[in-house]
Amino acid sequence: MEKEKYFILEGVSSVLFILISQGAVFTGLAVLFKLDEFKLGIAASFPLIAQILQIFTPYFVEKFGNRKLLTNIFNLSGRILWSLFIIFSIAFKWYRSSEFIIVFAISQILTSMAANIWMSWTRDLIPSEIRGKIFGKRNLYVSLSTLATFYAYSELIDNLHKFGYTITAILGLLGALLSFYYMNKLPNAPIKRVGALAALRVVFQDKNFIKLSVFYSFWNFATMFTSPFFMYHLIKNLHVSFRYISIYTIISSLIAMAFYRFFGNVSDEVGHKSVAQFGISLVSITPILWILMNSKTYHYMLLVDATITGIGWSAINLSMVTLPMEVAAGTQSAYFSVYTSFGGIGGLVGSLLGGISGKFLSNYQWQHFGMEFYGLQLVFVTGGILRFLSLFLLKKVEVKKNIPLGKYTFNTLVVVFRRIPFKLQEGVYTLRRGFRKGKGGQK
Repeated sequence: MEKEKYFILEGVSSVLFILISQGAVFTGLAVLFKLDEFKLGIAASFPLIAQILQIFTPYFVEKFGNRKLLTNIFNLSGRILWSLFIIFSIAFKWYRSSEFIIVFAISQILTSMAANIWMSWTRDLIPSEIRGKIFGKRNLYVSLSTLATFYAYSELIDNLHKFGYTITAILGLLGALLSFYYMNKLPNAPIKRVGALAALRVVFQDKNFIKLSVFYSFWNFATMFTSPFFMYHLIKNLHVSFRYISIYTIISSLIAMAFYRFFGNVSDEVGHKSVAQFGISLVSITPILWILMNSKTYHYMLLVDATITGIGWSAINLSMVTLPMEVAAGTQSAYFSVYTSFGGIGGLVGSLLGGISGKFLSNYQWQHFGMEFYGLQLVFVTGGILRFLSLFLLKKVEVKKNIPLGKYTFNTLVVVFRRIPFKLQEGVYTLRRGFRKGKGGQK
């Protein structure tokens, strides 16, 4: 299907840019530009501030009426700005944290506006009955390209250092242009004009969707409380090389790839909420395990983390996109604006509190049982507990289909094992019949 092909290629192309705006490469850039824990928390909060501003996207959609055009304008301008800033800053040795934060903020506001309109647009493009399957397939290819691209970026940075960052930014710029090209190949979808304010009023009257948005707000609070500091801890405190981080990322990506299509297909059977609950339960364990992450243990602890992260986040990345599509009563961009705005508020508070906590605890370091511990690891434990608590809010959200994943798996296994003895007996019966017929024939 032509539409599906361009939908996947756009996602794969975007990876070239996305990897220079988040994760280990972004953290390395933050260290290069001399950001401390608090400033890193501030920088990490801007994608969430951008989400809050998405409440205004219904106005742009209502005014211009072309979601494809708006997505491309916001995406391309934000991505080009960030890529060029990195290229010229390194070329002219402008390593100023204030400019870094400001440009990143503007870039994230623009790309975040694009993401909101994109969600509304793709909801109309992809039928609900195959949505999980299509997004699962897209996530699989995106994960594969992330694996290859991050390994290449890590080799460039480890071997070429500052010039390696410049090359990654050039490749990020190329990815932005390719994403723009493939996005233009996708068909536009007509929208129903109801008025921006009227649309927002409808959304806020939808109590179930507001419950989902409140859950998403708390979930972002929990994740952003810790997420800026995992790579920071590895790079700054433990001095782990980018090459080893890339190996960890490759393992996690391979595991995620094995599960993306599985969760994509299963979510259409059991419901997207069930898949989200399973993923959240799993990834709530990982931050708590980071209390044991130090210079003596990271070699095998990262393997444990990669396994849990690969499985859990493959479920979450899928369901956090498909859940609002399932719960929303309409296709208006206002639904997704409210959803992402709530998420932005929660994430903003989480990243700011996490940044303050990380800065306060960063000077603490002690040894116990022959292992060193860092104050930042206490932030990780707190974040893990907060992730668990988000499940109580998700439980209140009503969905059309919600079969617990454990129950679905158990019932599937029961059916499979019941059929096996039957088929064995059926085979024995067939053999016996054939043997008797043979004997009868000889007589």
